[in-house]
Amino acid sequence: MRLSAIMPVVIVLLALSPAGAQSAQGSEQRAIVAEDGVVVTCFGSGVFVFADRCVGPARIEYVYPIKEGPIVWKTAKGEISHDDKDACGFETRARAVGDTKAETMPNRAIRILDPHEKALRERVYSAYTGGGKGEAAVEAAFALDLDGSGELVFFVVNDAAKVAEKFEADQTPAKYSIIGGIYGKDWGTSANFYYESSMYQGATDAIGRIDFVGLTRLDPSSNEMALVVDSGNPFSRQRSVVRLAHNLIFSIITPDLSCM
Repeated sequence: MRLSAIMPVVIVLLALSPAGAQSAQGSEQRAIVAEDGVVVTCFGSGVFVFADRCVGPARIEYVYPIKEGPIVWKTAKGEISHDDKDACGFETRARAVGDTKAETMPNRAIRILDPHEKALRERVYSAYTGGGKGEAAVEAAFALDLDGSGELVFFVVNDAAKVAEKFEADQTPAKYSIIGGIYGKDWGTSANFYYESSMYQGATDAIGRIDFVGLTRLDPSSNEMALVVDSGNPFSRQRSVVRLAHNLIFSIITPDLSCM
């Protein structure tokens, strides 16, 4: 059966009751934290918690950046705190500090792929079109064996710059696409965690982009992993924790509050 027959599932976490936030605090709280110390999300007593609701002692799991070689997890016992409120009155992002220790993940290594390699561009194009022929404007890609069943490729396609360049030359509107997705060896098409497509009709700041933040463990006992990504345009950015299960995408999305 082709994967395209199964629609990716996206779960957007928009709110959490105060009671839920309280149950995630204390000794069971576990925080996923980016390299710069910013909290991505927290878990506790089976509850997901937005970063701005995380506070107090926590077991910190640092996001591992996308770089070639074996994955080395860093964990720590630490403390989560908040800076002062920003100019709009929103609490700033939670930050975590702690003494780290490193742990290498056996038999798992990231392989950075060359986005200019013709075979990759053709494979990615075929993956997100369900078998179409052509080449994609691959912006970034890496490969990883997530579950031992074969290598998965994580990719970003973004042809907005090429479309904009052509528009400046002939003033003809054309469609651009920005896609973030994952595909496996025997999949019929890709499972996408971000999709944006529109007609380009002139210079604008409203075009989005996708940035890989890194990989994280959702469950250290099973080494289940997820991808952390930043996406959207400058006016509407979001940070997502993207989990792949049974060839379906599940996302925890945290909107980035900004003061206009």
